[in-house]
Parts: sequence; C-alpha cells; structure tokens
Amino acid sequence: MASSDETLDRTVLPIPDRPFKGIANRTLEASIPDYPGTIRPPTGAPNIVLVLIDDAGFGNAETFGGPIATPTLERLAQNGLRYNRFHVTALCSPSRAALLSGRNHHAMGFGSIAEFSGGWPGYNAMWPESAASIAEILRSNGYSTAAFGKWHLTPDDQQGPAGPFRRWPNGLGFDYFWGFLGGEASQYDTVITENNTTLGPPDDEHFYFPDAMADKTIAWIRGQQSQDPERPFFVYFSTGATHAPHHVATSWADKYKGTFDGGWDALRVQTFERQKQLGIIPPDAELTPRADAFPAWDSVPAPEKKLYARQMEVYAGFQENADYNVGRVVQAIDDIGKLENTVVIYILGDNGSSMEGTTTGCFNELVVLNGVPLTPDQQLMLINHVYGGIESWGSPGTDPHFACAWAWAGNTPFQWGKQVASHFGGTRDPMVISWPARIKDRGGIRSQFTHLIDVVPTLLEITGIPAPKAVNGIEQIPMHGVSFAYTFDDARAPERHTQQYFEIFGNRAMYKDGWIASCRIDRIPWEVNPATLTRFAPGSYDPEKDRWELYDTTTDFSQARDVAGANPDKLNALKALFWEEAEKYHVTPLLAGFSSFFGFKPTDGALKTQFTYYSGVQNINPGMVPHVYGTSYAIEADIIIPDGGAEGAIVANADFLGGFALYVQDGRLHHTYSFLGLQEYTITSSEPLPAGPVIARFEFIADAPKPATGGQGRLLVNGTVAGEGRLQHTVPGRFSGYACMDIGCDNHMPVSKTYKSPFAFTGTINKVTFDLEHPAPKSEAEKGELTTAAHQTKTLAGVNG
Repeated sequence: MASSDETLDRTVLPIPDRPFKGIANRTLEASIPDYPGTIRPPTGAPNIVLVLIDDAGFGNAETFGGPIATPTLERLAQNGLRYNRFHVTALCSPSRAALLSGRNHHAMGFGSIAEFSGGWPGYNAMWPESAASIAEILRSNGYSTAAFGKWHLTPDDQQGPAGPFRRWPNGLGFDYFWGFLGGEASQYDTVITENNTTLGPPDDEHFYFPDAMADKTIAWIRGQQSQDPERPFFVYFSTGATHAPHHVATSWADKYKGTFDGGWDALRVQTFERQKQLGIIPPDAELTPRADAFPAWDSVPAPEKKLYARQMEVYAGFQENADYNVGRVVQAIDDIGKLENTVVIYILGDNGSSMEGTTTGCFNELVVLNGVPLTPDQQLMLINHVYGGIESWGSPGTDPHFACAWAWAGNTPFQWGKQVASHFGGTRDPMVISWPARIKDRGGIRSQFTHLIDVVPTLLEITGIPAPKAVNGIEQIPMHGVSFAYTFDDARAPERHTQQYFEIFGNRAMYKDGWIASCRIDRIPWEVNPATLTRFAPGSYDPEKDRWELYDTTTDFSQARDVAGANPDKLNALKALFWEEAEKYHVTPLLAGFSSFFGFKPTDGALKTQFTYYSGVQNINPGMVPHVYGTSYAIEADIIIPDGGAEGAIVANADFLGGFALYVQDGRLHHTYSFLGLQEYTITSSEPLPAGPVIARFEFIADAPKPATGGQGRLLVNGTVAGEGRLQHTVPGRFSGYACMDIGCDNHMPVSKTYKSPFAFTGTINKVTFDLEHPAPKSEAEKGELTTAAHQTKTLAGVNG
C-alpha cells in the first residue's frame, strides 16, 4: 500500500507543471507558475496609458501657458516631464498611424485621413501587416491591451459587419475596444462600436461620451487587475474631444464666461507672455504675426464678437472636460496602488488646433467641410432663429466648430494650424510623460526634437521588449522613430532624432540638425470648394513653383524669421532631401490626399451603383452609405402596409443637420432631404398608401453630374407618380461625419423634426434598394399625372441661392 505522501504525489499528476512545495505537510506555500506557453513581460515592465487629445494645439492648455484649465495634465507634468519640441503630422489619421506604429505615416498608407483614401501606396489607408502596432507587440509579450475612444484607422468601406476586421482595433492588437471607428462623433448620441460590432447610439438621454469613455476605461482596468494583477496593461485613451463637433454641457462652458471677450489677438499675447513665464518657450522666442487670412478682432462687428466669444467658451469647456475625464482614469489607477509603475504619456493634440471652422465658425461643421460658404449674417440668423440662440452653441441640436482665428490663438506662438505641416502651428503639440518609479527630474522641461514615431521605440526600450523582426511570419519594416528615453535623466542630452520630413495636402517641410525648410501651398486650410481645388488638379499644379521658407530653429523657436534669402545653399539641400524622403516613404504623388476631390474613386463604396438592404439593418457608417452625391439615383422600398395603415422610417440617413429619409406619416409616403441644415425639401404623396404589398420609390434626377447639383425629385407608389418637387441644392460630399443610415427606423437625431426617433416602421420591409445607374422611369405606368401632391421647401434664415 502506498504511503500517504505517495498518494498526495499522485493527486498532483492531473495538473502538470504546477509543482507544489510542502506536499509532505499538506500545505500550498509556493506561488504557482503559469501554465506552459504563458508569456510574461520582462520583470518590472510598467503599465502604460497613452492619452491622445484631438485637435488641441500648443497654446491652449494652462500647463503650456494657455487659458484652459488642465489640472490632470498639470498633475502629470509636476510628477514628470514636459516636452516643448514634440511633433505630430498635422492631421488626424496620419498622426494615429505614426503614433501606434513607430513608422512615418505615408509608409503606413496614411498620407491623408481614412475617408480620403486613394489608390497610391502612401494614401490607401491600408495598414500594412509588415508594421505591427505597439498593441500587437505588447500583447504578444504578455500585456493586456485595450483601446477607448476615437479610432480613425479603418478604411471607409471596411466599417461594416462583413469587415474585414484586420484594420479594426482588435485586428491591430487590442484585446478590447470601445469607442467609435470614424474621425469624429457626436458626444451625445455617439455611434458606439465594441470590439467588432457596431452597437449604435446608446438609448440614454443623459449619455455623454467623454464620461462614458472614462467609465468604460476604469471598469476595464479594474477588471483586468482583479483577475491578473501581475500582468501589466496598455491602455490607449484617444478622446473625441476637442475635434468638432464641440459638444459640452453649458455648466462647463460657463466656467469661461467673459474670458475671451477681449478676442483672439489679445489672447495670443497673453498666452505668449505666460509661456515665457513658465519656461515653455525660450526667452528670445518671438510671437509670429497674424496672417491676412485671419480677421483682426478689432475689425469684427459687436454682434459677431458675442457669438465668437461663446464659441471659444464652449471649446474651452470641452477641453477642460476632456482633461477631467483623463484625470478620472489616472486617479482610478492611483486608487488601486498602480500609478507608481505606470507610464502615462499625455499628448495634447494629433495636430494643431483646427482652423476648419472658417473665419466665422459654423453651427454645423459639415457646412464648411462640404465647401458651402456662409456669411457672418447668415451664421447669426441661423444660430439665433433656427438653432436655439448663442447659448445653445455646443448643445445636441448643433454640430459646431469655432472660428479659425481661435485655433490660430490656440497654436501660440506659431503660425497656422491643423493641415499645415509646413509650420509648427500644425505640427508641434504639448506632450507630458509621468512615470514616478523612473523619472526623477519631476517638473522638468525637455527640448530635444521628438516626434510621434518616437513613442513606440521609447515604449519598447522602457519595457525591455525588442522590436520584432517578423510577426506572424511577415518580415517587419524597421522602426523609423528613435527612443527618447535618454532624455528622462538628462535635459541637455544631444537630440537623437535629427532628421524628419513633414507633409499633409502638399504643405511640407524638411527638418535636419536644427534647420527646417517649410513650404505652404497657396491654399487656406478651410477651402475645399471646387474653385480652389481645381488649381491643384493633375496637370494644373507645379510643385516646383511653390515658395519655400527657411528657419534656424536653434535660434528661432517659433519660425518667426525666414532666412531663406541669406542661405540659398542650405535651403536647396533641404529641398533635395525632402524629395529623397518623399520617394523613400511614399509621399509622392504630391496632393494624392485630394484624389477623391479630383474624381478618383478607388473604394468599393464609391464605385458601386447598386445596393440592397434588408429589414433591421442599422448603423451603416457614413463612408458606407451609397454615394448619392452629384448624381441621379433612386431609392426603392419593397414593403407591406398592414390593414389599418403603418408609419415610421423606411430608410433614414443621418439627421436634420444633413440627411434624407423615406418614411410613412399620417398614412402618406414622404421624402425629406436636409441640405446641411440650411434648406429642407419634403415631398409628400397625394394619397395615403394602400394596404398590402407596396413598391415605394423616390427618384432624383440631377440637373448635371456635378457636386451640389440641383434636380427634380419625385415619389412613386406602385409605379405611379404620387408626388414631386425640386431639390435646389444637394450635399456635395458627405451628409455627416458620424451619423449613420438605418433601415426600418431613424436612430440618432431625426432627419425630419416632424417625428421623434427612432420612429420604427410598423409595417413590413422586404428590402430597400439604391440604384445610382438607372434612376429614371422604366414604363408608361410610371408617368402618371400628378394633381394634388404636396411639396415643401423650407429655407432656413435666408440661406438661398
């Protein structure tokens, strides 16, 4: 008979590789090693929180001399380091690709934003498998990984339930994702995606995305650390703030009442003085002058000043709220005792502050992005008489963007801002790093040249994880960035990132050893109208004729003194180097980021002319909606009307700030088209819909195949014309930056304010088809004579023509 000890030995056999100490004493005294194959990071590897704020600017946060309270950024700075020569790419998607890969953005296929993908390697928005993300590298080495907030790295035509999901967050290395896939979102009815499923807007009238984003992040960290406290985590916390629409509760905006009444010129001077007092900029730095594109505050009429001041109050509240929610996450980590060995990298901006609001700002940012000009008087009439008044700026009924001169002030002391990669106003943003266990020079400032592509090499160095040579059998592109961990202990250490190109939409620069050659093309960043872009179309633009500037940044922090005339050899050498780098990293062809404006349509969604949707399909992302822009088209619904009638949305895209809906109300068929909240066209059938099977059809016959074309619209019921009317203008580019299309309901805000969302259809929908190829009538029966159909054009606040 076996001894008792031998019996105990046999009881552990079914649990291999888990040796117990003290078996003879029947105790379990030792730690239990992981199962075979479990990977752990190097001992002592820190947790990592990577924070990216959207569209923020160098001179907005109080931590860098600005007017906006950022207590979390300040807390981290006082316990870590501030970097005042940290650089981004000047645009959203490109910066994110560079940040998460450690490679230059064109090499990642992100010469532009994901929405403007083109057919060239540097612009296809197709993250290459030869460039594993930092999340994938860390996860493969034992980290738990999660991303929250804005993504903006998935091509437009891959954002649906069929994927492919290789370029969604889970496919790029994140165990968990909660946020939104596109470039922007409403903060009130955000279209939420969780992992590989788009859930749509939450059914909660009190929902506010920044608060919910922090809640989700905190819950994930607590859960992860409860299950496996020895496993470090990597959290990518990428806010939708402060990208437009600028959405925040009045209580946050009201904190800044009166703060900006002095205007943007005075604000720049005040910020510049504070920056010098804080040591953020050198004592000999110069404040760059206002460009002619920005109006002087003294030239602005008094009624407009009131509106503009409120715009900045809302923006400031929005940014402070974003910082507050970052602070909630930081405090939650501190509360569980893990902040000491947590690296927090807080980057305040993926580009400079955004000038895309034009000189007046706008109640609906898509008006600007579609190239529709509005006068200051029209803006004031719209906000005062249609959209709730100045105090409603930032409320759920608006999608606002502030005036461009506020962005210029937010980029103090530099020139220009977002999109302008030639100047530091577009490419230099605040960065703070906190790591209490490692960084000893707390509160210090670092001035070495650093760039987004340096973040991944830095993280790999401090975690002790080597950059992989191959991932999943695919050889990897070497990192293009340089670790800046060497700066942690030495403020005077010579910089190691000594050469860097910049390019966005033709605006370009070449930095080398303190010198930077800069070239801004002759386009104001907010101009997207055809007349402006035609000058840059293939065959019309010669980049060799562009004017270049030259700056010695070792003595000129803000690019205030152009010394090109005195240093022609240096300028020519940097220009030649730029083109070498451009060929190496797929920057050419220059201006390929505008290819969609020049008629190139490489994505499936842009080329397709036939679409079929079935009942219950919801939350079709804006980039996957049929391209009913500048063309004739038809929407046809195969439905069944029950006895007693039906009501509800058959198909609805976006909302009253820009969208269309085919719906049944009061028994009749309606089509409403919102031209960006400026004009609204509604056609109503002359008779109620009959019970039984019905083919409900809307046709739009364009005057000409061109952007914003007008045309004739009409409704047909079972092949007979039931209503018609004219659509004077149509949306040229996109109805919304975030609101989706639904079949059988209208999620989000409604397209027509005559009904309340979700306005679910109470009949049966068999299918809804879009036809962009054969929208015209096909039979004599379709030519029925119209006698009593209703058509309504609603022009808002005098916006005509």
